[in-house]
Amino acid sequence: MKLMRPGCSFALLLVSITLVQSCGKKPEYEGSYRGSTSVTKAAAEAPDVPKNMDSVPESPKFDFGSIRIKSDLYVAMDPLKLGPYQGYDTLEYALPAAADTNVMPDGTLVDVRGIAYLPKSNDPNEKFPTIIVFTGNHSGCGILPADPNDPRVDINNDFRLTGACPAGMIEAPSHKGYEYLANVLTSYGYAVISVNPNRGIQGINNFNSPIDPSYILARAALLRKHITYLKSGFARANSLDLQQLGLLGHSRGGDTMRAFYNTYKEPGEFQVRAIYELAPIDSGSGKSFDAPGVPWGVMIGACDGDVTAFQGIHPYRRMWAQKSSTSMISIVTLTGANHNYFNTEWQTTDARICEGDQQELWDYKAPLSTEGALYQATALKGVKGSARQRTVAQAFVTAFFRANVGIKKDPSLNRLLDSRYVLPKKLADMALIQREFLDFGTGLIVDEVSSEGSVGSDYNEYDIFTKGLVRSLTEVNWNSPNEQTWYQSNVWEQGKDLSQVASINIPIARREICDPVLAQENCGPSQAMDFSLQLVDVDGNLSMPFKAGQFAPLRNIVNRNTDPFNTYIPLLFDTISLPVQEMVGKLPDVNGKPFPLDQVMGVRFVFNQSKGGRLYVSKRWALEQSKTEYPAAQAASLALWTKESPNRITRSQPIQPAGVSPQDWARLKSASSVRR
Repeated sequence: MKLMRPGCSFALLLVSITLVQSCGKKPEYEGSYRGSTSVTKAAAEAPDVPKNMDSVPESPKFDFGSIRIKSDLYVAMDPLKLGPYQGYDTLEYALPAAADTNVMPDGTLVDVRGIAYLPKSNDPNEKFPTIIVFTGNHSGCGILPADPNDPRVDINNDFRLTGACPAGMIEAPSHKGYEYLANVLTSYGYAVISVNPNRGIQGINNFNSPIDPSYILARAALLRKHITYLKSGFARANSLDLQQLGLLGHSRGGDTMRAFYNTYKEPGEFQVRAIYELAPIDSGSGKSFDAPGVPWGVMIGACDGDVTAFQGIHPYRRMWAQKSSTSMISIVTLTGANHNYFNTEWQTTDARICEGDQQELWDYKAPLSTEGALYQATALKGVKGSARQRTVAQAFVTAFFRANVGIKKDPSLNRLLDSRYVLPKKLADMALIQREFLDFGTGLIVDEVSSEGSVGSDYNEYDIFTKGLVRSLTEVNWNSPNEQTWYQSNVWEQGKDLSQVASINIPIARREICDPVLAQENCGPSQAMDFSLQLVDVDGNLSMPFKAGQFAPLRNIVNRNTDPFNTYIPLLFDTISLPVQEMVGKLPDVNGKPFPLDQVMGVRFVFNQSKGGRLYVSKRWALEQSKTEYPAAQAASLALWTKESPNRITRSQPIQPAGVSPQDWARLKSASSVRR
């Protein structure tokens, strides 16, 4: 049967990174099926989920409950355990300021200054794989607080042109704000170099220019100058192995690292092995840079009050859409994390309060500090940062570089990025963390070829720079649990043998919107969401249903469509990883007979659990072929569908008033300089 498609509306948001196409919220169907290609008769006549699941016969030859879900291999792991190197040396370096038109074409003076953290070693000739860090845009001068427990307020940019701060202020050492990362990396034998861009580049924008409006190319050129110095002028140049080079960028520093990777290809001088980014911007040079040839990852703070449209996910979406990478790509979404607190020297908060089902990772209830009130800055009394936010960043950054950089790298540590593996308990206790992961070396991308069901409408996300489709999704809305409310995505109409596949990885996102202009305290916490999943074969047979909530927490992370600048906010995804390798010989169909894993056509989503919600299901999945490694003693835990509907709220504690009112916050933000 054919779908009678409603008219599609397009919204081009000029200040956005993303263009959205939504083809109707309530599409009209002929019958209850829809699809981009015709559906087989057997599939069209597939049996519905039995209305009374209690009556479904259970066969004793199937042990459904013996199917393991995610691997517990790393549950007890201490991701912050220090390595064998005891301590590190700290060296600062500086060259006089000079004009360099490769960096600043207008002749503004720039210097080469930075700080190096080098592992202590018994071998004076040891060369260390090297991680270079580039900070984001920030004011170069700040005011120290009267109370040392309060944050410094950075509000002046004189250092950029003069190399000095006004009386009563000190230079804001943004580049020193990542020593907490160096503390662990050096213990595993990595040298860490952090660039100080305060002179010449820091604290400025040129948004009216189509050429490098955020000075990304200028920053990349400055990084190249640093590498020249590190190879020939640095006191410990012989300790740096620049053929094993990792790049780490925060905010504009993230975009800078991708620009550098694409602009400077000099294998004889250095070799970039991996890139990781913290809350980065994208396309700040006027160009869109990706990193398709090396392992690439990003951590997004879901409560980012500066890069509010989560620009850092765009490289992943482009590489995912274009299948352009030859390595692995990853997104880690850290809920409750803001933009600034990835850097210990960025001590004012950029976010007042989180939205959706998030717990703030800092004391958002604190009032303004004395200096915050005096200088109209978002400085909170007694709050300089977030230890939990830094801890999670520390764990993922360290694991990423240990997995991908150095002759002694351990690729198994990439599993911390992979949703097939349960997070270490120490991290899971910190915050809700979502993960998307694809290794192009072992993963196979597959696309929906047809679909059917009683609910669902097309929802596409486009990149405004490349104009390309980056997410093809199905949006599902439902208002009550019902076995007749379902959507089925068919990926293999002729059937696919999955008996040798480790997992089917399906990106999903949840967004239930209260009001685009209201903050979280004006929107009630979301109800817990769950629904059922079933595999379906080419003859329309359905597997026994199981709960989706076992694979992903299904939280409503952001409840806005647009940010304060009316920019479309892309969806933040988690991953349902179906453990196919565990289902072989264990998965029955709804009648208690063996389900044929050698004839799989797709997956059915049945919305029979929670009261309602809005869900986005990717039409592109990944088949992971590398086997999931389980600990020998891990107990199985896959649970059958149940009639019990979740009704608890998903936010773990009642929402309390923020320490700063919405009116005062709007005034402070308008008075603040742009930090990113």
